[in-house]
Amino acid sequence: MLKDPFFYLCLTLGPLVYWRLPQQWRSAFLAVLSIAWLGSWAPMATAAVVAWTVAFVWAAPSALRQASLWSLGVLAYLAVFKYVPPVLDAFGTNPFEAKVVLPVGISYYTFKLVHYAFERSRATLPAHSMWDALSWTTLFPAFSAGPIERLDHFLANRADAWDPSHLAHGATRILQGFVKKLFFADTLLLAYLGDTMEVLENGTAHMTSPEAWAYVIVLYLYAYLDFAAYSDIALGGARLFGIRLGENFDWPVLAPNISLFWKRWHMSLAGWCQSYVYMPMVGRTRNPYIAIYATFLAMGIWHGAAINWLCWGLYHATGIALHLRWTMLKRKRKWNRWMDKSRWRHLGIVPTTLFVSGATAFSSTAPLGAGAGLALFAKLLFLA
Repeated sequence: MLKDPFFYLCLTLGPLVYWRLPQQWRSAFLAVLSIAWLGSWAPMATAAVVAWTVAFVWAAPSALRQASLWSLGVLAYLAVFKYVPPVLDAFGTNPFEAKVVLPVGISYYTFKLVHYAFERSRATLPAHSMWDALSWTTLFPAFSAGPIERLDHFLANRADAWDPSHLAHGATRILQGFVKKLFFADTLLLAYLGDTMEVLENGTAHMTSPEAWAYVIVLYLYAYLDFAAYSDIALGGARLFGIRLGENFDWPVLAPNISLFWKRWHMSLAGWCQSYVYMPMVGRTRNPYIAIYATFLAMGIWHGAAINWLCWGLYHATGIALHLRWTMLKRKRKWNRWMDKSRWRHLGIVPTTLFVSGATAFSSTAPLGAGAGLALFAKLLFLA
C-alpha cells in the first residue's frame, strides 16, 4: 500500500471528485474507486469480495439460523485459503503448494460479512443500498489493515457535506501514520531488531534471558507502531471522504492491566469477538472463563493457522482470566478503594507491558513453528 502510486492517486484525486458529485452518487463512486484500486493488483480477490457482498445483500438472511449458515459459508471460504494449506503442509500432503495465495484483506471482510449476516437477521441495520454495502466492504484505505468497521457505524459516520476539517484531520492522521511507520518503527526499532527472521532462525541459545526480554519488548513496540501506523493511514484516508472509521488503538502501551490493554489494542477485532464469540458463549455456558478462552482462541486462529497463534491465544486468555479473579478478590476485600486510584494504577503499566511482550515470543515465531516459540518463551522464564 505505502509503495503503490495508484493508492496515492486515488487518495488525492478521489476526494476531489467525490465531493463534487451529488450525494446520491457518492457511495457508488467510492465503491467503484475502491474496486478499481483493489482490482489493479488483486483482481481475483476483488471479484470475490464483490461477489460475496452482492450475495449477502441480495439474499440477506432473515433468521438467526440462516445467518449462521451464511456465516459458516464465508468462514469456510476463509478457511480454504488461510487454514487448509498450512494444515496440509504440516502433514506433507498439500496438493495446492505454491498455488494458493491468501487473498488480500480476506480476514477483515469475512468478519465484516459475518457481522452483516447476524445484524441483518436481527433487523438492527439501518437502511442501505448495494453501493453503500460495497463501499463499506471494499473501502480502499482500510481494506488491507482494517479496522473491522461495522456497517451501522460506517453509515452513521459519513458526512453529508464537505468541511475543511476533513482535509485537516485526514492529512494530519495520515502524516502521523507515516511518522510512526517510517521513523519510529522502521528506522529506530528495526535498527535494533535487525532481520527478525534471521535472528530467530539462528535460535535462542546465543541469547541471555535479559537479551531475550529486550528483544521481545522491542518486537512488541514495533508491532504496535507498525499496525497503529497503518490504522492511522486508513482512518486518515477515510476522513478525506468525510468518513469517521472506528478507532483501532487507544495507547495500549500505557494500559495499567491486561483487561484495559484489550480494550485499547486492535479494538475493532476485540469488539467483534466480544459481540460474536464472547457474549454467545456466556449465554450458552454461563461461564465467563470458558467464554474468555473461546474468544482468545478465536483471535489466535484469526491471526493465523499455526500452533504458535493458539499458544498466543491461550496465553492472553489466561492473563485475562487471572485478572478477572484478581478483580473479584479486590472487590471482595475492598482493596479496590485504594488500589484503583490513579496514582496506584499507573504502577501496573510496566508489568502489563512485560506480560504482553511475553506473548510476542509466540507470535513472532509463528512462521518457524511451536518449538521456536516455546524455546524463546522458556528463555524469558530463565529456564533456558
